[in-house]
Amino acid sequence: MTLIEALALLLIGTLAGFINVLSAGGSMLTLPLLMFLGLPPQEANGTNRVSIALQSVSAVYNFFRAGARHLGLSLRLSVPAVVGSLVGAWLALRTGDALFEAILIVVMAGSALLMLLPQPRLTPAR
Repeated sequence: MTLIEALALLLIGTLAGFINVLSAGGSMLTLPLLMFLGLPPQEANGTNRVSIALQSVSAVYNFFRAGARHLGLSLRLSVPAVVGSLVGAWLALRTGDALFEAILIVVMAGSALLMLLPQPRLTPAR
């Protein structure tokens, strides 16, 4: 790995971590970078998931310390998220590189489009 590649990973990884904790979408930066640096799509996705897991643990800890303590809701929402991640990982490992890359491109393009659309304002539950 060259110094430029290492610096790109550090810079983009830091920015993506910040973006992911605020709103999501940091993978739109890190996943293409990992693939550009030569990782096959499934390995880039798996590597990216490790950073997302660590960011999530850090965010939960800090939000909890700041008083955001909706443990019941958090546990209810985490069950389908964990099941979905396990099924997604299982499917990703059984998908060929070309098909996985095509699916990844469609999903990332769709996600980018959704992020650009105006979002409805939600009022917090009391």
